Parts: sequence; structure tokens; C-alpha cells
Amino acid sequence: FKQKTAYEISACLVGSEMCIRDRVNAPAVAQAVAAMEGDVSIICAGEREHLSIEDFWAAGFLVRELLKYNDFSLRDGALVARDYQAYRTDPQEVVLEGFQARQLMEQGFGEDIKFCIQIGIIGLVPLYSGGVIRKL
Repeated sequence: FKQKTAYEISACLVGSEMCIRDRVNAPAVAQAVAAMEGDVSIICAGEREHLSIEDFWAAGFLVRELLKYNDFSLRDGALVARDYQAYRTDPQEVVLEGFQARQLMEQGFGEDIKFCIQIGIIGLVPLYSGGVIRKL
């Protein structure tokens, strides 16, 4: 996965729709995306163009969730993310090891990190389209 800056991401979304996901809503996003027509791209925002291990793990989780609904043809990055998530099954362990989480913990955001580690606690699927975020 090449990490993209927010500018690069917004440029590639012109005329596109994007469901916004994190671990807290990944199962709901997978279900919604699997019902849509067309190709699916998973973009890991990362941290200043560097791989973010928690984003990569979440991408693998999302791939595995998507495969419950459809037999998608996976590119190499999706295969590697899927296999990494299957190998590292504990999201808390993965997230707390990551550089970004360690920085946020040092700044006192421990409770926020614990909340964001939870999987599937929110059924909301935000959709980005035409420069606007709305509920799907």
C-alpha cells in the first residue's frame, strides 16, 4: 500500500463515492460496500505518507468482512492485508504497538484509543460524495 496524503486522496476521489470506515463501523461498511456496484478500493490514510500498522490491520479486517458477502478478486495489497490481519488477530495488541497510538497515549488520549479499538460498535456508514459527507 502506498500511503496517500489528504490532498492526494481528495484528488483521486473526484467523481467518486467513498464510505468512511474504521474498526468501530467496519462490519457495517463491508455490508454496505458489498451491496454496491463496481470496484472497491481500500485507502489507508497512514501517518504523513508512512504506513500505519493499525490502518493496515483494519484494511485486512475490512477485506475479510467483504469476502463474507462477495467473492471479490483481490489485488496483492489486499491479499497481504487480509493475511496480516488473520495472523495478528488481536486489534488491541496491534493498535497499541503502533507509532501513532504510542504518540497519542503519551499525549493523554488513552481512553480515545481504547474506544477506537472496538470493532463493530457503530452501525453508521458515512458516505463521502461531491465534497459532502452524509449518512448512507
